[in-house]
Amino acid sequence: MKYRRICLFLILIISMMGCNVGSGGNLIHDLDGSVEPLPPDVDSGVPLPPDEDYGVLCFVEFEGSIAASAPVFDVFYSQDGGLTWEQEGVDEGGVSGSLCNPSYDLSRELWVPPDGMVSYRFTPGETIEISVDKGQNWQVAYDLTLVQWEPANPSDESRQIIVRPGPLDAMFDAKSGNLLLAMGHAGVLLGLPTGEWRWVKVGRYASEAAQTDSGEINQDNGHVDIQPPAFVKVPPEIEIDTETNYVDALAFSPDGAVLAVSGFDGGVKLYDFIQPVRLYWHTFGKEGRNWRLYGLSYSPGGDTLVTCGTNVDQTLMIWDAENWELIQSYEGFQTSTLDTGAHAGRQYLAIAYGADPQKKEQVRLFQLPEGDELKFFSSQQGGISSLLFIPHTPLLAVARYTGSLEVWDIEKGEITPFPPTAAMALGYHSAKDALMGLRGDGLLTAWDMSTGDLAWQLALQIPHGWYVNIATFSADGRLVAVGMHNGPLLVFDSSSGELFSRQWINEEGTLQKLAFSPDGMWLAAGFTTGKVKIWRVDHLIHQD
Repeated sequence: MKYRRICLFLILIISMMGCNVGSGGNLIHDLDGSVEPLPPDVDSGVPLPPDEDYGVLCFVEFEGSIAASAPVFDVFYSQDGGLTWEQEGVDEGGVSGSLCNPSYDLSRELWVPPDGMVSYRFTPGETIEISVDKGQNWQVAYDLTLVQWEPANPSDESRQIIVRPGPLDAMFDAKSGNLLLAMGHAGVLLGLPTGEWRWVKVGRYASEAAQTDSGEINQDNGHVDIQPPAFVKVPPEIEIDTETNYVDALAFSPDGAVLAVSGFDGGVKLYDFIQPVRLYWHTFGKEGRNWRLYGLSYSPGGDTLVTCGTNVDQTLMIWDAENWELIQSYEGFQTSTLDTGAHAGRQYLAIAYGADPQKKEQVRLFQLPEGDELKFFSSQQGGISSLLFIPHTPLLAVARYTGSLEVWDIEKGEITPFPPTAAMALGYHSAKDALMGLRGDGLLTAWDMSTGDLAWQLALQIPHGWYVNIATFSADGRLVAVGMHNGPLLVFDSSSGELFSRQWINEEGTLQKLAFSPDGMWLAAGFTTGKVKIWRVDHLIHQD
């Protein structure tokens, strides 16, 4: 418990330091989060970091608890949805790797999972609004202009209190149904499922003045009754030690019999993962250096294996997967954003590419197994976050970090734009003929491929304070697995948002890669420790 609390303290300090460094020297922070530089030699009269003591700044959700960050070393825990808080640690938890970042960058809108029908939006110091129809109509749920923001006298007069109207952070607790708002020195404001609003004092900087008779609004139907499963640790059926640092790439063979892994020591290792035994280790490199690979993919027929290098060796290679003969190679590629597909008896490779490999602004198309370059696509600027061949069609979905989403017919050269979304991962739901995109905040959007219309939209139950850094869809699109560094690993139904499995992987090092087997029976996870853990999906999602 002691070490866990120390770890949390260090994380919060680092987060605050990152915020302070990012804010620079003489800056004015506006209520909307914007930052304006002060003229030279002008004193704003406002203490600048690191002297800012706001009180409750932000929340981190982990296992069965919520942690609230108060000034510097003050961390409080709640296990009842924010109704009560204790400064002592909890027996279970482990928030290392999570992020509680008071960066003045409050999300202006908060979706309530799973279907996002209910949402809140915030104007700090002014209003909290609620919508019960996915943001079509809004009403004021709480008038923050009625709040007196003057702080109470702190017990430690050597520490300064900066008065900044909240909310500074907001989260929805699925277990209790409570909306939690971090209100700086004023403590925590709770919106209860009954419609009642309640102020909760947390820490030394809870303000006696931050009280008002808000009355109640009728929100009986405003919250979805969510009963998420408890966080559990599900032991994997198979564990592989690749005897290296980092798992940079994972790929199952099309028949699901072999798992290909690339790590820090270069080359590709092939495993009969059921046994588990290493079948083969193909090393290659130049000038005494092994190639570290970011991209790894089998062709749909399994006859070729595509590898793509890093910033050290920016080389795309196409291999004969049976004899390990190099078929073709191209210089200047550095990406894990690639996919393979097949249509009308032809196999294709699509890979993100740019003159600067970091930008990945265009897509190059190759024919497999020959490796001949066929086409070059570039429709607009913006790095490419995900590529996906729609099975049994000539269609390639392309998502960009800028938020654009397009579907390209690679045979006709036609481009069809879809409504914008910043998708970090793409999937195809074969039973519903829907293209799906997942954002880093857990918002999943699906479009009907026949019409291009919105099919459904879900706010997945991502623990607050965490950000999805890796996600993958099953081949049929029914499941989506998301991972958050060394914290939550979750598996959802992609069309209903039902949370099938959630566990913590905080003892395994940082999660690097996730991959479903082609038949959907297995889920593999690769870590910075070089370990690969593989679960039977039916065991993972039916834990009782």
